[in-house]
Amino acid sequence: MNTMENQIGSRIESLITALKLNRNTFAKSLNKSFTAIQIITEGKSKPGYDLLELILTIYPNVNPGWLMRGIGEMFLDRPNINIETDTKADDKQHRGNEYLFEHLEKLEQGFLLLNKQIEVKDRQIEAKDKQIEKLMDLLGKHDVSENTTCKIIPFAPLVELQTA
Repeated sequence: MNTMENQIGSRIESLITALKLNRNTFAKSLNKSFTAIQIITEGKSKPGYDLLELILTIYPNVNPGWLMRGIGEMFLDRPNINIETDTKADDKQHRGNEYLFEHLEKLEQGFLLLNKQIEVKDRQIEAKDKQIEKLMDLLGKHDVSENTTCKIIPFAPLVELQTA
């Protein structure tokens, strides 16, 4: 694609820079893949309406006219923004946002691990239920008269299985 066709991709790349993010963090903030953002910023594809609307929803400070057609300033409430010299407060906020995205990713990985562990435990419980059923069937097959006494034996705790 030539430069004229890639203007929106260039504007998105400029927005990412102005937000002090990288493509990956920007993509995660939109719940999109790095590749989806990369092919747009490199001019290999144009963003769809849904993505543009999502950018404007997640970053309401972005000027829609600038994003869509390059008209006006990048941000609505900061018409004189200078990408090079942003305030320390904004730097702190962007670092905070990046930290939050990284923390969110770690939490998501933790939840995936917990879900896998729950699945393993569910399978273990199923296996134990089947063992109990078999034992109950075996007990039911014996002729137990009313005069028979049963001795209750304390149940030893199960040894936990280690899963990789």
